[in-house]
Amino acid sequence: MATAARNTTPISNFEASPQVMNDPQYFDAKVHNSKATVEIAAADNDADIFAIVPVHSSWALKDILIINDAITVGTDYNIGLYTQDGNGGITNADENCYADAVAMSTARTAWTSVKHGILDQALVNQQVWQDAGAAADPNDWYYLCLTAVTVGTAAGTISLSVDHTRVGGA
Repeated sequence: MATAARNTTPISNFEASPQVMNDPQYFDAKVHNSKATVEIAAADNDADIFAIVPVHSSWALKDILIINDAITVGTDYNIGLYTQDGNGGITNADENCYADAVAMSTARTAWTSVKHGILDQALVNQQVWQDAGAAADPNDWYYLCLTAVTVGTAAGTISLSVDHTRVGGA
């Protein structure tokens, strides 16, 4: 039986004659990082939205890591994207495109990856606007947010670390 050889896009581009430049966002990309912490109060409510970091539509989020205190009964948090609504508020673009139903009721004492829990592995190189479900790149900013579906009954701290690659000056 013959062995099949299947090349990824970077290999096919490398072997092409003339060579084709790979997209610098995905091949030999410089990874940037943003980190932020939010304090959850015992008086917070289900459906509260916690804006964590701004992310540009042209970026590709490579990983989202989370670490948190134990938040009693904090059993369901989503991680996704919101847009500015022009009135000082935010509008849901896709509240759980990166993670759905993340439990915070048990403390994480080490950074844990949550981004690839919901996305199809074939979509890992999508840009933020694609993750948000937009038809085209709006060349604008989104907010990466936690949405508390079941916020819990105790105060606690949640921190996110977001690795991303950039295209252009954004």
